[in-house]
Amino acid sequence: MAKFEFDKSGFFIILVDHNKKKIIVEHYNYVKEKNLIKTGKINQVLEGTKAEDLYKEVIKRGLLSRLDHASYLGMELQKAEHALNHGIEYTQDEELKLR
Repeated sequence: MAKFEFDKSGFFIILVDHNKKKIIVEHYNYVKEKNLIKTGKINQVLEGTKAEDLYKEVIKRGLLSRLDHASYLGMELQKAEHALNHGIEYTQDEELKLR
């Protein structure tokens, strides 16, 4: 397995809000302490209903610097869209629990 490397552009938290019928993508910049990443500071929030529209906007805004991170984000957004469209609970980095 390849060694994990942080994307220098930051990280994402993906949420599905079934009440608002939206996928929410939060982008965070790293907060470092003594040269170590300790947490993140929110940078931008995107909302939408389509994975494709959201990842295109992320790319347009320059919020990614690594292709592996782009691939990961695309997969997670597709899962989030499926969860939104089918009323399924979505938790980032976990498999969807299909009924």
